[in-house]
Amino acid sequence: MYKQIESDTNTTFNYLSNTNNLLVLNVGAHQFDDAERYLKILETNRYKDKRVEEHRKTLFSKNLIFFLFEKSHYYLLKKEIEEAEKHYLQSSIELLGNNNLFSCYYLGVLNFGNGEFDKALPWIQKTMAHENTTYINVQAYCRIVSALIHYEQNNFSLLESSLQNMNYFMKKNNFHTPYLKNVALLISKLTSLTSEKEKEKHFKKIIEEVSEMNRVELKGEQSYFHSMDIVVWAQSKLNKLSYAEQLVKSSVNRK
Repeated sequence: MYKQIESDTNTTFNYLSNTNNLLVLNVGAHQFDDAERYLKILETNRYKDKRVEEHRKTLFSKNLIFFLFEKSHYYLLKKEIEEAEKHYLQSSIELLGNNNLFSCYYLGVLNFGNGEFDKALPWIQKTMAHENTTYINVQAYCRIVSALIHYEQNNFSLLESSLQNMNYFMKKNNFHTPYLKNVALLISKLTSLTSEKEKEKHFKKIIEEVSEMNRVELKGEQSYFHSMDIVVWAQSKLNKLSYAEQLVKSSVNRK
């Protein structure tokens, strides 16, 4: 009897794992309608076994965030992000290893996109607070995202502090990349600009130089640095749009 129960449990775990894999594949291919069907399975199925049910809840909350993050490149979202936060906060958030790191990171970027900077910052801070993770590149980049949040809030002293913390963090972890240091210098320069004309000129410089760094240093490849795109952010400032609005506009123009 116990063997049968264990067998049934393993079968259910495998079913959830396969559903998860199909969902991720469809999200990666931007087949959002198909992905949403698999997401619905993870949301609506219920299981008596507590381990299985907790696993289902975790898979659903994390995949919902990933789904919305990718969808935000093509659609404006707000209520959906609030719902995703609600589901995620109901699950156990362990700031250890790689577990939950990207869920926190993506929630930070999604809230940033909608101009919800007070909501974005705690998620970015949670990403930076993860211990024993292999994604120190993401954690270093989050210091830049944090600096952008402080810029949007006109808190220039905290902006500088975030960038200094990035340099300390990179040195401490023996992580060296000219890309992040050069981006940090461009962001830091913003604190000394007062006129709109100066700012406009510098945003254009950010777009030009970061685009070139993306092409040369990152070889145009997708990286975690693109999850919060500095070029798109600078374009949004020039066009007086939210980051989310500019992201959708830029994605449509690339099609």
